[in-house]
Amino acid sequence: MKNWLMIFNFIALGCLAVMLSTFYIQLETAATEYDTDRLSKAIEYSGDMAFNYSLASVNDELTYQDMNQVTLSPNMCLPAFEEMMCLNYDMAIYTDNLKYIEDSIATALLATNDGYYITLMSEVNETGEAHSNTFEFNWSPKLPYTIKTYDDSNKPASEIAVCLGSEKWIRVNTNTLAVTNGVSYADIGSIKTSPDEGSVKSPSMSLNSETVSRAINTRITNAITQNIDAIADLRSDKDYSLYIPSEQTSSGLNKISSPSLILVMKDVDFSGQAKVRNAQISGLKVVKKVRVIGYLNDAGQRKYCYESQITDSNKVNLSAHAYFNSVEEATLAGFMPDFNFIFNKIDTAYKTR
Repeated sequence: MKNWLMIFNFIALGCLAVMLSTFYIQLETAATEYDTDRLSKAIEYSGDMAFNYSLASVNDELTYQDMNQVTLSPNMCLPAFEEMMCLNYDMAIYTDNLKYIEDSIATALLATNDGYYITLMSEVNETGEAHSNTFEFNWSPKLPYTIKTYDDSNKPASEIAVCLGSEKWIRVNTNTLAVTNGVSYADIGSIKTSPDEGSVKSPSMSLNSETVSRAINTRITNAITQNIDAIADLRSDKDYSLYIPSEQTSSGLNKISSPSLILVMKDVDFSGQAKVRNAQISGLKVVKKVRVIGYLNDAGQRKYCYESQITDSNKVNLSAHAYFNSVEEATLAGFMPDFNFIFNKIDTAYKTR
């Protein structure tokens, strides 16, 4: 009888050990998920504040209707991000903590209409020594989006600077340094963007919105990954891989098609058990402000719908009366929804003139 009792006790202890192990694993999983979600939100809120500061510093009077006037300034971007991260984790805002947050940033990039800024590591010499081995982030000068072209001899012929959301371009001849510019890709003609590979001839091509978008996103991706590698060498960090597609993919990644902020975090120890690789990128971009248009229809009735819902063929029969920021404002002004157009697709594409 005693032997059976001992056997039952061992079985009970085994079950208790399994239950405790399961409870501990579930507790660890819940803590990891909580810390990861908290870090993700902290990066999101801090990135949002940094992006707003980069916009507010130069766009105080901008109504976001002429998208060509949207500009970004990097001056207050990183300080705003660092201060908000400190607030999210109940850390006092002072120099050591701000530097601590800065050291957790792998790289940051601000993409504007005609170029981009990227964070670079520069040596801080506070002691007067030749090499202080102390580094801090500084923003680069604005770097253009360029496409290199080659002549029939496979020598560099020119570099073409392009823009986001428009077909404006500037071309610099490599040999003569002559500068030409235009507002349409059709004016450039056929170009060769890569040299021949042995006996394989590189095909010529004409620029269009798709090829330019691909070139810009490839350049931004390469700039970020190369910068992360360079910074990782100085900090002895881990390697990263990053991909920015030229079109939206099934994973939800979006191309860079308007002024944007990309910020990549590295492993940090202030975020508890968070899986940093699940929440390491903050990305925000400027989008077109879609207004509500109030107008008179053929019968003289006051109607409204959103911009881009009216087709070009119908615009000639309508008389725009006012613009509103919301349908509520349009309704208060005496306008009613136009059910001929209100269900049409709203175009929020980023376009400049």
